[in-house]
Amino acid sequence: MKADLKILIKILFDIIIILISSYFSVAIIDGQLSSLSKSLLFFAILLCTTIVPVGTYFNIYHDISRYFNLKNVIYILLTSFFSYSLHIIILLFLKYFDLNFTKTILIFYNFKNIFLTHLFFFLITVNLRLLLKSFLKIKNSNNVKKFSNPCLIYGAGNTGVSSINYISNARNFNPIAFVDDDTNKIGRYIENLPIMSFNSLEIFIKKNKIKKIFLGLPSASSFRLNEIKQKLKQLQLDIEEIKTVNSQIDKQEDFNFKKNIILKNGTKENSKPYKDKKIIITGAAGTIGEEICYQLINEHPSELILIDKNEIGISNLQQKLNKINTSKTKIKLVLANLCFYSLIEKIIKENKPDFIFHAAAYKHVEIVQDNPIVSVFNNLISLINILKISKTQNGLNFVFISTDKAVEPLNYMGKSKRLGEIITNSFNFIEPKKNKYCSVRFGNVIGSSGSLIPKIQNQISNNSEITVTDTEATRYFMTINDAVNLTLQSTQLSNKGQIYVLDMGKPINIYELVKKIIINSGKENLINNIKITGLRNGEKLHEKLYHSNMSQPTSNKLILSEKINKVFSHDEIEIIECKLNSSLEKNDINFINEIFSFKD
Repeated sequence: MKADLKILIKILFDIIIILISSYFSVAIIDGQLSSLSKSLLFFAILLCTTIVPVGTYFNIYHDISRYFNLKNVIYILLTSFFSYSLHIIILLFLKYFDLNFTKTILIFYNFKNIFLTHLFFFLITVNLRLLLKSFLKIKNSNNVKKFSNPCLIYGAGNTGVSSINYISNARNFNPIAFVDDDTNKIGRYIENLPIMSFNSLEIFIKKNKIKKIFLGLPSASSFRLNEIKQKLKQLQLDIEEIKTVNSQIDKQEDFNFKKNIILKNGTKENSKPYKDKKIIITGAAGTIGEEICYQLINEHPSELILIDKNEIGISNLQQKLNKINTSKTKIKLVLANLCFYSLIEKIIKENKPDFIFHAAAYKHVEIVQDNPIVSVFNNLISLINILKISKTQNGLNFVFISTDKAVEPLNYMGKSKRLGEIITNSFNFIEPKKNKYCSVRFGNVIGSSGSLIPKIQNQISNNSEITVTDTEATRYFMTINDAVNLTLQSTQLSNKGQIYVLDMGKPINIYELVKKIIINSGKENLINNIKITGLRNGEKLHEKLYHSNMSQPTSNKLILSEKINKVFSHDEIEIIECKLNSSLEKNDINFINEIFSFKD
C-alpha cells in the first residue's frame, strides 16, 4: 500500500474516532444517549479542524505502525493538548463577547465536552495503534516461522534484542527465538520471540530447520564464547558474532559483525609477533589478564608465565586454560605479590620474557579512594619493580595497561595510573636502546568484574534499587575482546615514548543505557526504582580518553597515540619509590599527595 494512502486512512480513522469521542462525551455529560444531531456533528467537525492539522504537524500520521513506541504516544498526547488549548482559547473568546450562537448552533461547545472528547481521542487512538502494532507483530511472527532463513539469537540482553531489526533487514535472516542462560528469562518473550534454554534447542532446531545462530554476547570472555561455540557446533549451526561497541543504543546501523581484528588491522611488520615467544602476564586472574591469556594461546607462544596474588583466581584460570590449550603451550602459574622485588627479579631473570603485559592493579575507584595508601603503593611499587628489573633484559616489549581515568585524574586510582604512564614512558629514555616501553589506555570494559553492566543486571534480577550517579553522566565502553585484541596489536607499532589510546567511539549516556537494559529485561516498572545518587568523591561526570590536542593517528586506524612531555629521571623515580615506602611504613597520606604534586 502506498504511503500517501496509508496516511489518508489514518486521518479518516481519526475523524471517526473524534466523532465517536464527541458522541460519548456528550452522552456522559448529559447522562443519556442522544441522537446524532447537526449540532453534535458540527461540534465534531470543529474539533477535526484542529486535531488533524496539529497531528499532521507532530507527524502522528507518518509513523510506521509496527514501530509504534512511547515517542509516538507523546506526540499524540501533544496533539490532544494543543488542540484542546486552541479550543479553550476560542471558547473563552466567544464567551467574552457573549455571542448568541454558542447557545444555539454550538450548544455542545463547552469546557467539559471539549476536555472529555480530547481525552477519549487520546485514549482510543493510542490503544488502537497499540492493537495494530500487536496484530502486525503476530502476523510477522507467523510469517517468520513459515518462511525462509530462520535463525536464533544467543543472548536476550541489550545487544541481542537491539540487533533484531539489523538481522532481519540487513542480513535477511528471520529471528524466531532467543537462547539465554539466565533462568529468570527462560520461558518469557521479548519482541514476541520466545526465550529458550540451550537444553531445549535440539528439537526446536530440527522442527524449524534452523541453520544459523547469532551470538549477542559482547561482555563474554573468549573462554566463555569458546565454550558456547563448542556446544553450538554439536548442533551443526553456522555461528556469527554480533558486537556493539560505543554504539548509539537505539541505532541499528551501529551493530557490526565481528571479524578478526588482528588479521584485519594488524601491522604488516610481523603478522605473528607472539609465535614462539615467552610472555609474562601480571594480574592474569583478573578480567583483562584472563582475556590476554585466552587470545595469546591462539598465537602459539612458546610459554606463558602467568602471575597473580589471588590463589583462587589462579586455580580457576588454570582449569579454564587446560580446556582451551589445544596447542599445548607451556603455561607456568605463579602465585606472587609484585611488590616483593627479589621475588619478581627471580621470575623475570629466570624466564627472560620477550613480552610483559602488566595488567595487575587495584582498579575499583571507590575502593582505591577509600584506601589510598595501600592501593597507590600496590599500583606503583609493583610497576616500578618490574620496570627496574626489566633493565637487565634485552629486546623486551613492556605494555602497561592504563585507563581513561588517568586523563586529568580526580581520584587516586586515576592519579596512580597517570603517574604509571609517565614512569613507564620514562624508561624509554633511561634505557633508550635495550627495550620498548609503552602504555595502552582505554575506557570501561563491558563485563569486567565490578563494572557497571553486570552490577545493573544483578540489581534488576534482585528487583532491588538501581543506582545511577547522574542523568548526564557518560562513559566510554568497549567489549573485552576488542580491548585486548587492540592491546596485543599495539606492541607492533613503532612509536616509542607514546601512550596508545584505543578508539572507543562516542561516550554513552549511563542513565539511558540503564533504562535500555531494564526495558530489555522485561521489567519496565523498575525504571521507577532508579535512584540518582550524585557523583562520588573523585568521580567525574564525563571521562576523556586523551588530553586535548595531544592525540595523533597511528598505522592502525583503531589505535591513536598520545605523546608524553613529562619524563622522570632515574633519581626522580627513586624519590617516588622512597615516598611510597614512607607512606606505607608511617601510614601517612601526605607522602602519596606529594608524589602526585608534579606538573604534568
